[in-house]
Amino acid sequence: MQALRGTDPRRIGPYTVLARLGADGTDEVYLAEAPTGLRLTVKVARTEDDPTFRARFRQEVRAAWSVGGPGTYVARIVDADTEGERPWVAMEFVDGPNLRDAVLDHGPLPEHALRLLAAAVGQALAAIHAQGLVHGEVKPSTILLAADGPRLVGFGTCFGTGVDPPGDVFALGEVLVHASGGDLSAVPESLRGLVGSCLREDPARRPAPGQVIAATGHTAWSLREGLRAGWYTATATTGRPGGVTGTGPVEEDERWLPEHDSEGWPCRVEHLVSPTLVDENEDETAEPPSRRRLLLGVGAGALLAAGAGTGGWLWLRDRDTEDGAKDADDPDHTIDGSAPPPPSPLAPPERAVIAWTYDTGGAVAGPSAGPSVALSLYGDMVYAGGLDGALHAVAVGGAGTERWKTELGGVVGPPVALPEGACCVARSGRRLCAVDPRGRVRWERAFDKEPYASVLVDADGLVLVSTRASSATGSVRAYQGDGTLAWDARTPDPLTAEPVVAGDVVYVSTRTSLTALDAYDGTQLWAFHVGAPVGRPALLGGTLVAGTSGTAGTSGADSVLGFSADGNGVLWGATHTGLGHANPFVAFQGLAVTTAEGALVALDPDDGSTAWEFRASGDPEEYSAPTVNGDLVHALLGRTLYLLEPDGRRARVLTFPGLPVSPTARPVAGARYVYVTTEQGIAAVNLTA
Repeated sequence: MQALRGTDPRRIGPYTVLARLGADGTDEVYLAEAPTGLRLTVKVARTEDDPTFRARFRQEVRAAWSVGGPGTYVARIVDADTEGERPWVAMEFVDGPNLRDAVLDHGPLPEHALRLLAAAVGQALAAIHAQGLVHGEVKPSTILLAADGPRLVGFGTCFGTGVDPPGDVFALGEVLVHASGGDLSAVPESLRGLVGSCLREDPARRPAPGQVIAATGHTAWSLREGLRAGWYTATATTGRPGGVTGTGPVEEDERWLPEHDSEGWPCRVEHLVSPTLVDENEDETAEPPSRRRLLLGVGAGALLAAGAGTGGWLWLRDRDTEDGAKDADDPDHTIDGSAPPPPSPLAPPERAVIAWTYDTGGAVAGPSAGPSVALSLYGDMVYAGGLDGALHAVAVGGAGTERWKTELGGVVGPPVALPEGACCVARSGRRLCAVDPRGRVRWERAFDKEPYASVLVDADGLVLVSTRASSATGSVRAYQGDGTLAWDARTPDPLTAEPVVAGDVVYVSTRTSLTALDAYDGTQLWAFHVGAPVGRPALLGGTLVAGTSGTAGTSGADSVLGFSADGNGVLWGATHTGLGHANPFVAFQGLAVTTAEGALVALDPDDGSTAWEFRASGDPEEYSAPTVNGDLVHALLGRTLYLLEPDGRRARVLTFPGLPVSPTARPVAGARYVYVTTEQGIAAVNLTA
């Protein structure tokens, strides 16, 4: 960390610059602080004459925005300005060195740390590949080692460069070789088979990320338990090349390096061998592991609670041009984009291209605030419940072929994806069912006293279920992957929305309050009594933005409140006609976005003021909750699907003539398709057509 220079900005967008973290090629990286006190890493890109630069920058930001957050071990973007004079991106602030420096300073990682590293980076690649992306820059300098685990940063390619998922797995093998000591012979014997399989010459024979995780013997739960402070340091008996042992930092005059006759590696890491194993007939590895241990936190409410730290996100990009510093003589100059143009209907309506439809025997059951379908973690199947009493699995590609159909009874609610299949509430909310990837029931849990509705999964793989708004009181239950009850938290009032998971916290909205629970054991962290119903909140930095109805101090009008995420009460209140607890918010490019009658509305999380409002023609009365997909937000207003830019301008407008789309079911976005609910089942809308 370095002191600010005279030419460094003191503000970048809404963030106060505190210090320099270094340079990424010709870009500058800063430590900055949000108005809420949250610390972030902000990278400022240099302007240049390359006409493709901004397109590449937008592409990388969009790719990184679509993944990351709790349980994925991918650092996530929280804000960006890709259109300003000097584009910038703000991201989760990771406390820790990169793997390259950690190995140079402390020597090779011990075996237990290598297993944790392999599992966590495998988890990150699973999250990235599930979105139809590749990373393309997996190397020691793009893996940051925080106290609670690694973070993969620095998307390098993502689209259209010839890098494919097996290429990321090969790079992971190289990373593990480097972390072991720079040579395949230094890899612990118990991990040599796994590393060797990653480095196979034939990409088709390399393991998938889920198989990498399974081969380490870890699950999401054991990862969390293993990734504690000091997880990557060596033990006192761990040897280093040349006889160096110990746990403390290596002295400057004995800084460890791999053997100097090792072959070089393209990522510019000193003396790193880059081995490739030629496939042979002999079986050098154990039987290929199954997918059963892959665990990735997903769910309707999964959000990022960005943490503070001293690391940074460094995107390695070579640039030849020099930056003309803006107002170099003014130490208080800012980097801020001009005010966005007012929202305007730019894109003409177009008929949606339907890739396929699937009949569930009746409308898919799903609350208006949440999605009605779920994508498998591998992106190859869509899970859907329905009124026919079955859970359906449909192949994503081709004509939407049915993979399997499992009869569960009653109304089957909207499912969530698990590494071992899917989970849903069945029998009209009286039973929680988990099925495996082949549709076989793994376990069931009965609810005798009250029905449950929403299901989601937290970052550590706990399945969370919550009671319906019609219940006399509220309840949130957490089940482990094998169906064991982990905890049961009760609220005195009924829930008004599905809970929201943000890191280790579960936020619960009720008819009178907003409550925060510890996701680990369900204990109450804090509760703030509003005295009126609170809607589903969106977390932006240190602020939770939620709608509420009839709050004291707002003359009984529908309003929106900004809550302190650490439980210090209400930060602000704003009155917005037509908004209330029935309007669920999502975080989108630094704004809190919701849908209302005939409109999408974006609010500033700092004060609740309107950033932009988009109104659909005809002011349709029915609408869905919004869905964020990269740098676009999707929502149904009436039976028309709107895709909006970050400034509220419409990018695409898709109509569905002849298709009975359900306007209140939230769309679900995949890598290629958006899935909408119809009166008969589901439909896949091709966004690339």
